[in-house]
Amino acid sequence: MFVMTTMEIKKNDHITMNGSNKQKASLFNFIIYTHEERRVPYFRELVDKVIEKFPCRIIFIKGNTFKGEDDFKTEVSIKSSGSIVCDHIEIHAGGTHLVQVPYYILPHLEPDLPIYLLWGQDPTSENEVLPRLVEYADRLIFDSECTSALQSFCGNIMENLGSFPCQVLDMNWARLAGWRYVMMETFDSPERIKQLRGAKEIVITYNNRETDAFQHNRIQADYLQGWLATRMGWTASDKVTIKLTPINSNNFNPGAITELQIQTQSGHKFEFKRPVDQPSQVVVNISSHDKCWLPFTLPIPTQSKGSSFIQQLLYAHPSDHYLDMLKILSTDRG
Repeated sequence: MFVMTTMEIKKNDHITMNGSNKQKASLFNFIIYTHEERRVPYFRELVDKVIEKFPCRIIFIKGNTFKGEDDFKTEVSIKSSGSIVCDHIEIHAGGTHLVQVPYYILPHLEPDLPIYLLWGQDPTSENEVLPRLVEYADRLIFDSECTSALQSFCGNIMENLGSFPCQVLDMNWARLAGWRYVMMETFDSPERIKQLRGAKEIVITYNNRETDAFQHNRIQADYLQGWLATRMGWTASDKVTIKLTPINSNNFNPGAITELQIQTQSGHKFEFKRPVDQPSQVVVNISSHDKCWLPFTLPIPTQSKGSSFIQQLLYAHPSDHYLDMLKILSTDRG
């Protein structure tokens, strides 16, 4: 993985566009793959957000897995962000031509720069392109949105994590980084952790608004309950009731967690709510039978395509917490 403060940006020629001089630059090679047309616009927007701060050579692969759809087309262009432009190579490949994609890509990679793979499909089952590229990669980023069967998906990822020769990051785990921060900031003392460990009911509210790009919106809520269970050591014998409550809102990103309520055996109640007019913050209210603490506010990073999310994708290190969560969700989704 590259370190941004020590890496030299690779610069090429000056280019004149609309009367202004722009300069090519690349920090890394960024390869994106999806064979779901519905997700193409989302990944295009994500690429635009990435190059705003991290210029890179972009290779965008649209795969077609339908039989009889044998085609192979390429388009070469440049993407502009401020005074910087980035090479953009787009590949449309289908049928038997999919296996040719890696051999086309390799000569077009910027030498001596890291290779990041963004995979829109299940990395354990896509076998035409990924196996031939992952051995060269520094980081594999995948999106669990690709699955409608989370329990088996988590089991497959857990079993295959050790076989990937590079760092691996789940995009929904990255989207949940803000809530993990909020939990750690709130339960920051032995007393608070003891109260959380004695939880008797947890209600997680998430936005179930479906779009073309997002149709499996419960995943972040499942991840949060699984992560909490691993941190607190809850087992089937613990009487903790967990409810996942869907809402449909245009004010939050699909799948985003909007509210969290925790009732404890000691009579404490923790309420976390993202205001509609300030979705990048969480208002925390804590009370007990005889006491009410002053509310406080914690920041929560933007969970879709903001700079905090992009930094998670590019910088976050693999975590044992993630593996522990997979173990729980692969056996019982709750």
